[in-house]
Amino acid sequence: LIPRLLTEVFHWVGDLIEHGNAVLCNLQMIELLNGNAVDLLSSSSRPAAVELHAHPMLGIHFAGTTQEHVDSSESCLKVIRHGFSRSTREASHYGHSNLSHIVMKVSVESHGQTGKVQTSDLLLADLAGTTQEDFQAEARRSNMGRINKDLMYLTHIIEKLAHQGKNHHHKNAECVADHHEHGVSRSDFRNSKLTLLLSDSLTGRSKSRFVCCISPDASDQHASYCTLQVAEHLNTVFREVPVVPKRHFHKDKLLEELKADAQLLSNELQNAQSEEHAARIRTESATLERIHEELKQRWKKVTRARADSMDAWTKNQPPVRFPCLVNFSSDAAYSGCIRYHLPQPNRPYTMGCDGNCDFVLPQSQSLGAVGGSLCRMSADKYGSLNLEASSAALQGSLIQVNRQFLKKSATLGHNDSISFGGLHFRYLLREE
Repeated sequence: LIPRLLTEVFHWVGDLIEHGNAVLCNLQMIELLNGNAVDLLSSSSRPAAVELHAHPMLGIHFAGTTQEHVDSSESCLKVIRHGFSRSTREASHYGHSNLSHIVMKVSVESHGQTGKVQTSDLLLADLAGTTQEDFQAEARRSNMGRINKDLMYLTHIIEKLAHQGKNHHHKNAECVADHHEHGVSRSDFRNSKLTLLLSDSLTGRSKSRFVCCISPDASDQHASYCTLQVAEHLNTVFREVPVVPKRHFHKDKLLEELKADAQLLSNELQNAQSEEHAARIRTESATLERIHEELKQRWKKVTRARADSMDAWTKNQPPVRFPCLVNFSSDAAYSGCIRYHLPQPNRPYTMGCDGNCDFVLPQSQSLGAVGGSLCRMSADKYGSLNLEASSAALQGSLIQVNRQFLKKSATLGHNDSISFGGLHFRYLLREE
């Protein structure tokens, strides 16, 4: 299952890169053991402790974890195997149950426009099973109790969500009141690190799948029955997805906000009511400062790598020939990357996503469903560009000339703009 998921993710990443986006993929891997989170990819001999921070724009952030850069499903699997080899799972001591929960997060950042970042996460959680606390070692009994408690909190939340799902289909006043009484609050997810990690997955902000492991062995009958009960509750969970914007932000603005929040906490420290309160403020302030520094250093590398690749690309480009169509974008690094030269006057050229067209446009969601060409174009001896749209382009309102939808045909002069879906070009007759 995991290899298939990762293959799909990197297929999507490849599409983003083809459309001129700078994409950064990182993998983090933590283990939840005895109520603590540890970094399985840390370079130190002993995995470091991890702080979990809920941020309104970043979601659940693993502060202080090692972020391994990955660029393919194969590199992801290699890192995951290394992480599992460092985990404390020793199934031989505890029968068939795992000792801990292991959570892997693949983060994809798309730096498509200047200063703006859009993020998506793939969260994979391998949960421990419920166990009988009949071990001699006190530490082992304590860990098993913590695992059972984590699963109890998770089951409790799922039952509440299932209750909401049932009430969603009954609109009378009694059910509405009952729904309010048994609703799930954000604080419910803070009962354990496991439920905090899964909060976005269970509250309508993501697509989620739950895979249950059932044993046919008679000795596992009780555990299998409990697992099937949880699965039955999951089938009745109704998640009404809220209308929320995609997770994207301006990176400079986010860094400023993180720094300002850390400063506010430092100022609040002077008014701490107790030493315990002061320690909590110090921890939260240090976490924000750590997140700020991690993001700052990571995005510096992205900017540097993007500039280096664009310099290399520019050096290998042939000189611009006129007349031509040149793309433009709010991302200065992407502008000028696509050029279509019209060398022969009065010769008609076809343009579209079809490989048989004279000018082949990059694939995009808005243009991908259109077969054949989008338009025919030709430059006369004076340089004016005559454009005629295809019937498919007209039906989909896919072409704009100087920000006006093309009705049938148009004539373009120097520096006029033309857009195909989300791809924007200028028609140039000479150097600017």
